[in-house]
Order: sequence, then structure tokens, then C-alpha cells
Amino acid sequence: MKRSLIYVVIVVAVAAIFVAKSSKNHVPQKPAGKPGAPTASSPMETIEAAAADRKPVWLLIHSTMCIPCKEMEQSASQLRPEFEGKVVFVSVIIDDPKAEPVLKKYKIELIPTSFFIDASGRVREKKVGAVLTSELRKKLRKLAEAGS
Repeated sequence: MKRSLIYVVIVVAVAAIFVAKSSKNHVPQKPAGKPGAPTASSPMETIEAAAADRKPVWLLIHSTMCIPCKEMEQSASQLRPEFEGKVVFVSVIIDDPKAEPVLKKYKIELIPTSFFIDASGRVREKKVGAVLTSELRKKLRKLAEAGS
């Protein structure tokens, strides 16, 4: 009895540490537009602003809890500087109330889900599941080249 109680306490402690670390690794959405321009207040507005500015978008829909989602967040952090000004990165966390319009419009069923949206606002590709950083870099390069 004592041993099983100790295991429960350890599992709960590890889970709490995992949740605390995952909230620190969240990649916030970066607003579209030029520096100094008004920032969008929702992911949908960010996507619309990018289309108005004729900028391609990588839309990542995920949670802060799933392992593949965390991998995608790390890829986003790694690739964001390389594509700054070329591709707008939009990160949507599924339990954010502002995410609901995006989830409905793009009919999200599984996470993580990525959408590669061209400069005219048209979805060029949808990818469900984690994408390797190298593959993601290729997709973003293709999107950026088509947008320029």
C-alpha cells in the first residue's frame, strides 16, 4: 500500500514538472505586418493581415501537451529567424478561446496540423502530424519563393 502511494506521488510530481516546462516552451504567435503596424488580436486576423500584405503563412495548430506538438514548437523556434519577413508563422493552441474560428474554418480533427498558405491566402498543403525540421524548412522555402 505504501509503495503504491509513493509511485502515485512520483507520477504526479513528474507530470507537474512536465506541464510547467511545456508552458515555458510555448511559441507565441508573431503578428503579421510591418514593424510598428497594429498587431492582430486573433490568429484569424493575423492570417487575414498576412494575405492582405501578400505574405505566405505557416499555420501550426497544436497543444502545449502533446509530444509531437512540442517537437513542432521547437522547429518553429529554430526556423522563425531564417524566414523572418518571408513567411508569417501563426501558432494556434487549440484550447485558446481565440482559436475557435481557425479550428472551424480549417476543420481541425487531429494535432499537430500544419497548413502552408500562399501569399494569396490559398491553402497549398495540409500536413497532419509532426514534420521533421529539415522537411519543414524545404516546405517553407518553397512557400517563401512562391510568395516573392
